[in-house]
Amino acid sequence: MVANAEFRRLTDDSLESLQIRMDTYLSSLNATAAFLGASDEVTRDEFDGFVAQLEIEKYLPGINGIGYITPVKAGQEQELIDEMAALGEPDLDIHPLTDNAQKYIINRISPIGPNVEALGLDISFEEGRRNSANAARDTGLPQLTPRILLVQEHSSQPGFLLLRPVYFNDDPTSRPDPATSPFKGFVYAPFVGRNLLTNLTANQGVVYQFSVFDGPTADMDQLIYASESDSEAPSGRYSSTYTFENYGRQWTVLYESTTPFEASFRNTMAWTLLIGGLILSGMLVFSVRSLRIRGDATHELAQVRERQINAREEENRAVVENAVTAVFILDGQRKILFANQAAQEGFGYSPQQIKGLLFDDLVSASDDQEETSGVNARGTTRDGAELVLDLHYNEWTTFEGAPRLTAIVRDLTRETEAREEIRITKIRYDQALQGAGIGVFDVNLETGHSNVTDTWCEIMGIDSDRNDFDSQDNFMSRVHPDDLPALTANDTACIEGRTARSISEYRIKFSDTEWRWMRSEAVVVNRNKEGKALRMIGTQADITELHNSQHALEASEKRFRQVLSAAPIGMVLMDNNGHFLGVNNAFCKLTGYSEDELLTTVRMPDMMSKDERKKLYSEISNLMNSDDNHVYTAEHRIVTRNNSERWGLFHITWAYDKNKDEHYFISQIIDITDQKKIEQIKNEFVSTVSHELRTPLTSIKGALGLVLATGTDQLEDAKKRLIDIALSNTERLTTIVNDILDLEKSLPVRWILSFRISI
Repeated sequence: MVANAEFRRLTDDSLESLQIRMDTYLSSLNATAAFLGASDEVTRDEFDGFVAQLEIEKYLPGINGIGYITPVKAGQEQELIDEMAALGEPDLDIHPLTDNAQKYIINRISPIGPNVEALGLDISFEEGRRNSANAARDTGLPQLTPRILLVQEHSSQPGFLLLRPVYFNDDPTSRPDPATSPFKGFVYAPFVGRNLLTNLTANQGVVYQFSVFDGPTADMDQLIYASESDSEAPSGRYSSTYTFENYGRQWTVLYESTTPFEASFRNTMAWTLLIGGLILSGMLVFSVRSLRIRGDATHELAQVRERQINAREEENRAVVENAVTAVFILDGQRKILFANQAAQEGFGYSPQQIKGLLFDDLVSASDDQEETSGVNARGTTRDGAELVLDLHYNEWTTFEGAPRLTAIVRDLTRETEAREEIRITKIRYDQALQGAGIGVFDVNLETGHSNVTDTWCEIMGIDSDRNDFDSQDNFMSRVHPDDLPALTANDTACIEGRTARSISEYRIKFSDTEWRWMRSEAVVVNRNKEGKALRMIGTQADITELHNSQHALEASEKRFRQVLSAAPIGMVLMDNNGHFLGVNNAFCKLTGYSEDELLTTVRMPDMMSKDERKKLYSEISNLMNSDDNHVYTAEHRIVTRNNSERWGLFHITWAYDKNKDEHYFISQIIDITDQKKIEQIKNEFVSTVSHELRTPLTSIKGALGLVLATGTDQLEDAKKRLIDIALSNTERLTTIVNDILDLEKSLPVRWILSFRISI
């Protein structure tokens, strides 16, 4: 009984040493998580430096190194490679290639030398690793994988990965809530079972031999470690079996006593009578030896616990110092005994300046506490700047009984300013929408219900304070039946992904006699993994006046085109280069070209001679530059389709198109070819009158005057009378011819023609 009890006690100590070693591994992972959480970017050199300070070989016997695993969605591997290259890890080679949607890739491992083959490994390639990683992520608890063969170990010795999940805003001192904390990755430690379990205590191999199995039973197929036996004897006389929970895995440990231990406790009656003294001496020697062994074990256990406590203290110190939240430790008078780096930077003091200050001089509770924003205190920096804070206290007592107060202060100044800026921006946005008359709607495509802005209600003529109507049903019931199919088709095409936007114009009923035109634009802003549309957001505006104006403009343009087409004189619309934009039938008839030919192949300059073009361009350019007259009027010859010439009276005006940044020209062209011919006849008649009548009459008049002046005394009275009559008629005809020539410019041509005919 005594031997069995002693054996049980010694194996209990061994099991406790195993659990302490595993806890020490976890403490190192907690410290690594705190180190990575203290900075958004940690380079490879910084990570290697931190792991080197942990002195793995000295304080963490058994583990191969410490690393970090990042979750990566399929298709995003290159982003991780680029990110790690920027942080000094240019050789990240992801392997093996799997088709898993969620990958877990080792992107940090230190020391890198013996673990280089693990860098870039996707541990999701194997079911045991993958399931343990998922369990750690979903529970927030560290998990141990089933026994595996490490890729960096070229032996058949079973190994393990201890995975510690990391979350954003991770607090290593408390268990995170996976439901509310975004998952970030894992810190992990790979180790081989033999390295973990060798030389666990001084009694190993002296008092007992033991075997460790992965599972609830001593299954040889799940053997992790078996200690070497110095004796060839079968199973020991004393044995103990333990099954315990080891970070999500059940391990079974089987202890068996050694021959020296059993010999020290054999107590048969025969030997006692014969060699009692020798047995007593042996027992005394064994007792001394056992005490020494137990003392060595106790001393080693104390050293392990001391290292564990030191590691936890260093871990807590690293967490506090590297935390982004300000942490103060106050004494009973609320004087500052300690302030971490975040507190010093936040309030603008050095470590020497802040120590000894009254905490209440820096931070005071706020009278107007804001429950929704978390603001409950105000602070003042060394420079006098005001801070908006979230303050929490934690009271505790030192081992000497002195009261202490931990104050955790979260600076919400920027967050509050950003929230206020968002609030003001929203107000401005709402005011802008209201001023522009644009309503916004947000439709839940799963439920069919929608949320709308006040401006939308105002456009639809609905009281925004009403709660007794469904805005979506109200809207759909008021769409004009003729417009509803097109609106539905546009929305369906957008929801199904065939179009990027749904743009529609439709009528909404306001009364039995009033329909108003609306225009809406909507896009799908949320889809599920299968691509099904879940949410659609859009805008709606009343375009009734715009629609009416557009109709009026279309009617005006139609009338203009009708006038242009039916005008009895030629009318054309041209651009800067003389291309026809529009022609009427009268102009087509004048030129002999069809409308299609004029609009596609023929220009106005093509129908004019070089001199005519030059004159036309010069005169219009001068008028446009002087801005004295907006109408150009002149006569020009036009070459028709059959190469004949016709005369046109041009009336040209112009206007500026701001949209195209160019002028366009409107021209009225009157066919004056016949008038030109008549004018030519008139000119010929005037020339005839001038040369064929007035010149002879002038000669006759001169001759008759000369006769009367020189031979009057010699002429008979009758002849003299005839000469007077001839001279008088000559003067009368000369007066008539002069009057005709003076009036030819103002008299209508037809009068002159009539006069000519009468003569």
